[in-house]
Amino acid sequence: MVQILHILCRSLKHLSIERPTRMKSQKSRFKYTFPLTIFFAIAGFACQETGLDESSSDSDVKNTVAGGICRFGTEISGSFPLARYFPEHNATYASYHFYNEANLGFKLTGQLVNARYQGFDVFDKDTGNPLGALADDELIFEVENNQYTIWLLPEGVSVNPEDKPNVIRIPSASRSVGVLSRRYLKTGFNFGGGPHLEAINTQTWESRRCPQNAPAADTTGIFDLSMQELRKLPLEDNVSFYRVSVDGLTPATHNKYLITRIGQPRSNPLVLRFRAPKEHQVRYWSICSGDLSTSATPNCIHDEKMNVDRDGFVHLVVRPGIQRFDGNGGNNYSYLPWPNNRDLILSYRQLLAE
Repeated sequence: MVQILHILCRSLKHLSIERPTRMKSQKSRFKYTFPLTIFFAIAGFACQETGLDESSSDSDVKNTVAGGICRFGTEISGSFPLARYFPEHNATYASYHFYNEANLGFKLTGQLVNARYQGFDVFDKDTGNPLGALADDELIFEVENNQYTIWLLPEGVSVNPEDKPNVIRIPSASRSVGVLSRRYLKTGFNFGGGPHLEAINTQTWESRRCPQNAPAADTTGIFDLSMQELRKLPLEDNVSFYRVSVDGLTPATHNKYLITRIGQPRSNPLVLRFRAPKEHQVRYWSICSGDLSTSATPNCIHDEKMNVDRDGFVHLVVRPGIQRFDGNGGNNYSYLPWPNNRDLILSYRQLLAE
């Protein structure tokens, strides 16, 4: 299967589609172009996330659209079946991975969208350590059109904060770097990828060729180390949540995480009772299941779908066979499916806690 996907990814790199000179009708055009759009979005994501989008010596050509314009990966929903690293179902993700070079910087531009949260994380791919992050409410942007500019710059490059207010620093010691865009509860979907990304020479501030692509998949073992830590969590009758190091899973800097392991379904359902955060305390919170064999996310339920009783508590039922899991079924319980034949974790996310 891996060999087949490898061939597909390599073929897609060299495939081009020419616009037909004639179309019988707009309906016929949609009939053929929409499935192709879906196919290439899925295939492109699969290549990126399986690490089969290989780097090569002529990456300065392959990674460049025009001049120094570099490509973000296709924006993908966390509910997509091939999405990995335990994504949040209600978030969309787009990423860019590169090998660091001297005097390399980036000018990242885009527009704030209608979403509960929008943010950017920059991390060292070799260590998993976060290098910096900016959330939507931290950005200085143009009020008239919600346009923002973020500068990714090497340490030691001096800038005028009034001229370049949104800066994330990249240490020279970081060999391989990832940039990840997250949007929670975004309205609409965009197959066009992430924000506009331009490579610049920080000595001349002029556009330069894009750097060599780094693999999207982990190549250093930090992902496996994080997964090993999750598998060490105890299976308990009385479930406890733990703070676990998840640096290898590209966690959001603005999120707080608590994780527990629940394993495969048991004879009795699991009932969690906890006090819900108040609206003024957090921007977003949710509980998601995670498959330890694949790092996929089978299901999530977020704050708007939780039933909170008059004392401020949530009673979440996790059990097999649930079809409806975003309503209360006439009672004060919330529901989350427990898929069979999977070793599961539950992760609690709390975004921008005060």
